[in-house]
Amino acid sequence: MKAARKSVQSDENGSAKPSGLVVTNGDHINNEKTEASSYPVLPDDGNPQSYEFGAWRAGGIRFAPLRMPFPRRLQTAAVFYHCMTIVVLISMFWFTCANPLTWPILVPYLVHLTLSNAATNGKLSYRSEYLRSMPLWKFFAAYFPMRLHKTHDLPADRRYIFGYHPHGIISHGAWSAFGTSALGFDEKFPGITNTLLTLESNFRLPFYRDYILAMGMASVSKDSIRNILMQGGPKNDGKGRAVTIVIGGARESLQAQPGTTQLILQGRKGFVKMALRTGADLVPVLAFGENDLYDQLSPKTHPMVHKFQMFVLKVFKFTLPALHGRGILNYDVGLMPYRRPVNIVVGKPIRIDAEPCEQPLQEDVDRYHDLYVEEIQKIWDTYKDQFAKGRTSDLLYGTYISNCTSRMPRPTRGSQKAVKREEDDIDSKDIKPIKSVSAAKRKADSAPDADSKAQAPKAVKKRKGQAKGDEAAMPLVERTAVSSLSKAMYIGAHISAAGGVQNSVTNALHIGANSFALFLKSQRKWNNPPITAEAKNGFISQCKEHHYHADEHVLPHGSYLVNLAQADAEKARQAYDSFVDDLGRCEQLGIRLYNFHPGSTGGDTKAAAIKRIATQLNKAHKATKTVITVLENMAGAGNVVGSTWEDLRDIIALVEDKTRVGVCIDTCHAFAAGYDLRTPEAFKKTVDSFNEIVGAKYLKAFHLNDSKAPFNSNRDLHANIGTGFLGLRAFHSLMNHEEFQDKPMVLETPIDKKGPDGKTVEDKQVWADEIKLLESLIDMDPETEEFEQMEKELQAEGAEERKKIQDQVDKKAKTTAKKGKGGKKVKKEETSDDESD
Repeated sequence: MKAARKSVQSDENGSAKPSGLVVTNGDHINNEKTEASSYPVLPDDGNPQSYEFGAWRAGGIRFAPLRMPFPRRLQTAAVFYHCMTIVVLISMFWFTCANPLTWPILVPYLVHLTLSNAATNGKLSYRSEYLRSMPLWKFFAAYFPMRLHKTHDLPADRRYIFGYHPHGIISHGAWSAFGTSALGFDEKFPGITNTLLTLESNFRLPFYRDYILAMGMASVSKDSIRNILMQGGPKNDGKGRAVTIVIGGARESLQAQPGTTQLILQGRKGFVKMALRTGADLVPVLAFGENDLYDQLSPKTHPMVHKFQMFVLKVFKFTLPALHGRGILNYDVGLMPYRRPVNIVVGKPIRIDAEPCEQPLQEDVDRYHDLYVEEIQKIWDTYKDQFAKGRTSDLLYGTYISNCTSRMPRPTRGSQKAVKREEDDIDSKDIKPIKSVSAAKRKADSAPDADSKAQAPKAVKKRKGQAKGDEAAMPLVERTAVSSLSKAMYIGAHISAAGGVQNSVTNALHIGANSFALFLKSQRKWNNPPITAEAKNGFISQCKEHHYHADEHVLPHGSYLVNLAQADAEKARQAYDSFVDDLGRCEQLGIRLYNFHPGSTGGDTKAAAIKRIATQLNKAHKATKTVITVLENMAGAGNVVGSTWEDLRDIIALVEDKTRVGVCIDTCHAFAAGYDLRTPEAFKKTVDSFNEIVGAKYLKAFHLNDSKAPFNSNRDLHANIGTGFLGLRAFHSLMNHEEFQDKPMVLETPIDKKGPDGKTVEDKQVWADEIKLLESLIDMDPETEEFEQMEKELQAEGAEERKKIQDQVDKKAKTTAKKGKGGKKVKKEETSDDESD
């Protein structure tokens, strides 16, 4: 079918001009390859793409001319017929129900409909090539117009799963290309019988079910796919069979906006599993212009409409886009799709070499899924300037969480096993007082012992209850393989290194952490013995054995004694020596990141303090070789430096070697300092401001903490994830932000509780559960009842503590207002909050 049938196309103002039908044959492909791509140069469709999205808003409704070429009338009629088919057929069913004369026929038909498995048995016995090849569908395709582009040959002795993207509102492109013969699929890919799949529920609609079966469609269920691909063909083994799945589904249809292409793909791997189970090759298909065919209300501007749509989707497994297009006699208002070109590019097949396997390995699923996503990106990059000239954004990837994915519920605190805290053997006369609360005390207590003997593994004393109940015990939870997550989030906690740094690896395993923080020496003494060879070798070997990358996902925390902004010469020297000693320990252990607090002005100007910090960093960088010094943002109490992005920017600006400096964002500190993260919009605004002021390239790590104190309070009070003023939605946004992958994310949330004897104990199950909670947020839909219930329970858990702190803040605000100039006293009280995490 090389000769293109004549039809008519036009731009949006109604002017008509002759053109070839929207069919290209594989023989016409230019064999010239595009640069850095395996894809050929495709013929330009010649279709205008200068239309305006939503032009009627400015100029009013534009009516079609009365005199219109007859082929255009036929095209409009064909599209109207297709859009009205389901309405007409269901109406006919209700008409027959209302007519008793038809009941003798209707009742057996309904029994047959109930018992029939024609949509899933894979036999395609209802399929009518005559119906699929009617001239009607050529007029339908010419309306837009649509064009099917072949880029690679598909051998007829293989099975195929075509993945169609994007869904659009109604997937008109998928219907034209794979539900009918209008675009010449059979000529382009001879020997392949392709079946377009749709929801099982469509085959429960009387009359309409028979119509789509005759059009060759089938159910998208697992059984249906397996049956289609494993039978039929010349040898009845499925060779030469193919199915087309619109991967994004109903969720993706709600994101369809003109000028954009956003795919829900990263969390959807069921089609890859089916390819591995059936031995079918994966064929990516990208339809340029599918999202341009309708306008719909945006979830951002109409959140209540979106919530209703999500409710319908959850209950009925389909949704109702709030769409509008053009009318039969006008170009701007109605439910007909716009006349906008759709170019459907069939990409390079991804060959499945493995033998069909009912239970494919997750590693294979991930590998082929990654290859598939790469191929989709290649298609976009190759043809976007040709077929998406009017785009308003680049290709985006959204997320989705499968309904069958289990979520580990967060256990109640009462059911979690309590573990006794470790006590340091540090001599009390060498202890320097630290103004902090329980979190800082716990972390100081968990540092390596100051006693040099304690650094050697053989000399470690067994702490009280440690051998049976603490880190030496079996892991509290199974550690998640990061490769199994759709986003590479390395989540852990600040764990104990008591008894030697080598013990930190075991302690990280104990809570299922994929990253961790630790102290490299005692935080209560300026002078500490060096790391022994046994401790060093033990740490390196443990990291290697348990697949921890110390150079990427281990984040030591600097000493609380150190203040690099110190103005006093002797104290500044002491701080510098301790700081450089820590950097040297990092280099010994192969650790590349080192997190520290910038320091305090000590009553001097902030500009002078920032200059001293940068001077100390420049000196330390010259004394060491590899470690990146990571500045932690602060909550803003007292004279502390680093509570604003500008502080961090100004420090970095004065650092000479900028490859040796970075930033760790503490979520509690940022919230307390006035950077909101609670909603997706606030989260984006905060991230954008960081990127603009500091620079995304400097972001190296995170401390994950909720906040007991309200927004912009300058109070550093850590809360467990989801229980504080930040809330679970903030962490959902963080866990699903693409740019935050591959960075250590360290929990510093409180785990202290009262034991049965009234003494303080540590419940490390809290960290284990919070790690799983955060991992579960990846790809989770925040609009689901599951998320909302989890959010509600966590907020209820922290309600009492939030009210307590809120009352303190309100009382302090009233006192400040009454005293007028009593700010000095208030300032002093603020500095008593924990600013040490």
